[in-house]
Amino acid sequence: QELPKPTCHELEPRITRILRHGLCQKKQRRRLTFRIGREEVIDDPQTGSEKGRIDILFMYGWDDNVYFAFECKRLNVLYPRGCKSLAREYVAGGMARFVTGKYAAGLTQGGMIGFVMDGDTTTAATKVDAEVRAWIRPLQMVPGTGLATSALFPATPVVRETKHPRRAPALTLHHVFLAV
Repeated sequence: QELPKPTCHELEPRITRILRHGLCQKKQRRRLTFRIGREEVIDDPQTGSEKGRIDILFMYGWDDNVYFAFECKRLNVLYPRGCKSLAREYVAGGMARFVTGKYAAGLTQGGMIGFVMDGDTTTAATKVDAEVRAWIRPLQMVPGTGLATSALFPATPVVRETKHPRRAPALTLHHVFLAV
């Protein structure tokens, strides 16, 4: 709420930069000792090639392999011909990267931030849930599950979670739907 509102046509990298800047300012005011990175490169140690870039990364301490990563995606984007949900991109281009180990390999927690461009977080979450259920097998989830109430913030409907127990190690993804 404190950050400048992007336009409905703003692209995800710029929105992510604005969000990270706001988080860093809040962190400095509270004198917190973790680092917030943006577009952090994850390399494959076997091949030396770049596996991907994590949109927002929280690191604390000396071990660079322990972090909390957020992948950011736009949802409910307004176009001249109407609104596109982009829930498939959220799942295939975001969640799947955690499940396959492209992001947060070996870690048990990760996060997704959905920038809801039309502000309708309820519809965005409903469409993401439908897409998650369609991708249940590739996401290594138990059939019949989907977006669930957050165990950390059960009274906050814009924060949800998914569990991926068939991935080794088991993974919990925390989903935050931010009205833009």
